[in-house]
Amino acid sequence: MCIRDRYMGIMDFLEIFNVELEWYFRYALIISNFVLITVLLIFRGRRQGTTDEPRKNVLILIAHPDDETMFFIPTITSLKADYNLFLYCTTNGDYDGLGKVREKELEQVGKYLGFSDVHILGDPEIKDGPNEKWDLNRLEVKLKDYIAQKNIEGVLTFDNYGVSGHSNHGALYHLAV
Repeated sequence: MCIRDRYMGIMDFLEIFNVELEWYFRYALIISNFVLITVLLIFRGRRQGTTDEPRKNVLILIAHPDDETMFFIPTITSLKADYNLFLYCTTNGDYDGLGKVREKELEQVGKYLGFSDVHILGDPEIKDGPNEKWDLNRLEVKLKDYIAQKNIEGVLTFDNYGVSGHSNHGALYHLAV
């Protein structure tokens, strides 16, 4: 089989199953950006010496356990040398009934990545799910309390599309702005 036949076979497959390439390209772009950022972080020079200034506290705001690894690893890697990082997760990821398992996994990952604190909200009104509509006022009160307690000076979260289009991710953008 020649290369042209393989290429045509792939195109025929995509047409048969009506696969939209836009979806694949979107995720390929996201993954390639994370790979590029990670490589740049590995090879960039770290600042030499120490400073007497206290390290600032930065919050990574996520919707579900695993968001920190899927979307924020390059950022976490870049910031952890110079900032105290805190992780605030609004749900325990119980959409598929594995919330308790995912909570434990998040706590372990948080320790491994060096977070100063990992907080899982655990509010029964704030549920994991693409069709869930969160009460952002309720969530804002709880988040502001946490930010005040931990003296957080900066918050990082998703963009308005939620990176992957998940409504829970997008809600955090609207909460943060």
